[in-house]
Amino acid sequence: MPTPTRFSRLGEFVRHPGRLLHRDREPEACDLCEFSPNVQFSSNHPLEAWIESANKGCVYCQMVVLVTQALKDKHGIDITDGGKGTICLNGGEQSREAARCFITASKDNHTKMILLYNAFDTSLPLKDLPFDCHVSPSADSKACMDLVAQWLNQCNDNHEACNNKPPSSWMPTRLIDVGNGDGDMPKLVLREEVPKGHQFVALSHCWGKTQIIRTLTDNFASHREGIDPSALSKTFLHAIRLTRALKHRYIWIDSLCIIQDDKLDWEREGAKMAQVYGDAALVLAATSAGGGEEGFLVPRKTYFQGQVQVSNPTSKHKTSYTVNYRPLFRHAHRSAANTADGPLGSRAWCFQERALAKRFVSFGIDELTWECRSLNDCECDHVWLRRENAPGKHHPFLVENPDMDWMQLNKLAINAKLENASPRDLYFEWRQNVVHPYSHREITFDSDKLVALSAIASTFHDKLGAEEKYLAGLWRGDLIRGLAWSCVVPRMVTKNYFPSWSWASLNGTAFTSPGASVRGGGVTFTMALKHFNFENTCTVVDAQCVPASTINPHGSVEKGSYITLKGKLTPAVIEFHPRDSEGWKNVGSKAIGASEGSWEYCVKGMAGMVKTRYSLRPDTLLEGGQVTVAGGVDGGGLNETITTATRSSWTQEGVAPPGRTESAEYPAWCFLLGTYKSMETRGSIILVLGRSLADADKFERLGLFEIDLGYKDEATAFGEWEESVVTLV
Repeated sequence: MPTPTRFSRLGEFVRHPGRLLHRDREPEACDLCEFSPNVQFSSNHPLEAWIESANKGCVYCQMVVLVTQALKDKHGIDITDGGKGTICLNGGEQSREAARCFITASKDNHTKMILLYNAFDTSLPLKDLPFDCHVSPSADSKACMDLVAQWLNQCNDNHEACNNKPPSSWMPTRLIDVGNGDGDMPKLVLREEVPKGHQFVALSHCWGKTQIIRTLTDNFASHREGIDPSALSKTFLHAIRLTRALKHRYIWIDSLCIIQDDKLDWEREGAKMAQVYGDAALVLAATSAGGGEEGFLVPRKTYFQGQVQVSNPTSKHKTSYTVNYRPLFRHAHRSAANTADGPLGSRAWCFQERALAKRFVSFGIDELTWECRSLNDCECDHVWLRRENAPGKHHPFLVENPDMDWMQLNKLAINAKLENASPRDLYFEWRQNVVHPYSHREITFDSDKLVALSAIASTFHDKLGAEEKYLAGLWRGDLIRGLAWSCVVPRMVTKNYFPSWSWASLNGTAFTSPGASVRGGGVTFTMALKHFNFENTCTVVDAQCVPASTINPHGSVEKGSYITLKGKLTPAVIEFHPRDSEGWKNVGSKAIGASEGSWEYCVKGMAGMVKTRYSLRPDTLLEGGQVTVAGGVDGGGLNETITTATRSSWTQEGVAPPGRTESAEYPAWCFLLGTYKSMETRGSIILVLGRSLADADKFERLGLFEIDLGYKDEATAFGEWEESVVTLV
């Protein structure tokens, strides 16, 4: 009778016959590479050291040398920077990259990571080197099409959380009928013409700079008859082909299903986005395409893959091992503006298309990714969900996978998070998982900033109830906490489309230094943790915000929106100090909370804190302006003209403002938003205000800073500040 050992060796032979046919002394790691399957290692050395160790017989050092040479010779990638840099071999750490083995240009430079692995079909794997998946060189491959179908079928058949409700019978006003095969001409159909039982898919895409085909009032009738495929962009053709491959007949494409030159139709259909993307059977994302002419079922331009033969010098049979290499992709932080996946990941309009989708498949620059209520997965199988050696079962390198938890927590889809959520949880989700990531995204027209988020706002409003009031990106029931937003670096204003107290009043241009600006950056919220709450706050007296559209009340707002607050107010002075100026050296760099940036804005002169300077987080660049206050600042005398700090009027997109080289001071006012308790000590959040140039009796928001109160209570710390009622516009 065969012994257990024989059975074990038989199983090993079936899986990897080369291991037993070439039974040799197995390779061992050396002191230089420190290669280990179970212990974290990060070995960083010049190429010469790796070569010397390889020549002494270390198989793993030889692997590093051969892959480094192959990268340079076959793919034009020199990770040593002409021999000036080092090569770092990493692996063994379960909490980073799922215990994979990879090389980088240095210990701290992970901009390009090269994965080293045994292929699953190898006959003679290198000892202790993890197994991993190949990735298709083109998104148009059969493997990619099969994987999308597998994800979709698995979700439909096995995911209880994704199918706990019957499929929606709701249909958009119009859809594109793609027919049954390549010979059918796509055409625009009305929902009444769609047979019962059909579902639809939706496309998320970048329009790009080249004009794509659109449905207009003068071609509406012809699109109803049929749309010539030669007139369709490559992205649309790919989406139609994929829709047919997935055995669906109808697809929703915004430029074709909304009459683009009919303002009323655009408003009406735009207000239905929550249902379009929420009820679609699947959202297809052309993430890699910056415009319609590019398409997304295309070869991956930056992808490379290869293999090297690593020999075992101790082998009697001249054994060699096939080691594969390819890029190691990054996967975390998908909730932010993720340009690594492709241009679509940075666009504001596409944020809600992903967040509202119940099933979402992304055709990214590097790979496919899938997201639904039950699963976050990717083509490279980063969290090892599609292999027999699942985490925690048979795989020797991974007991549990923190990356999987991280990916699940950072899912963009919101509908599952909102089910049975309390108002407090809903407000938290809005601040941290909607506004924060959305504010990092780019939009062509600043006036569309709230329109492009209106479907998500509508979804939240349904959960919060009809009594809740939406205020230009904030909620009445969470207004004080919602006002505690700030910018990491100053941003450009959105030409007064939105009130200054709304985060939407700033656009995506960030000023990185005097005379320089870049696209990017967003807002963050103080007290970001869910359990953090104000101990005491100011009081909301009134809040008015009139929607610009009755059809879409969660979009743009009319001018004249305001909030009125009651709380502690004091005059103050804002100082501006360019880096390395005398003012910066003497006082700016010494302000409490001072940064290492190109300048320092700080606040001084507050009642009870005259000698203290606090670092200010300005919303935008600041300047001085003149206003006339009726009856004077004290309200009992003649009209008084005063200087006030104000938001910079610079709104030239893509052009930086003139460099500011001298220190400056601007009068301002500080308003106590609220205090909070942290352990035994207290902190406070202060809004910095300036008089409105349009109405000197009202204020505009300029920025925010925090004061650590230590063991002082609010009455002691702010006893000299005056109780006041202020209106912000």
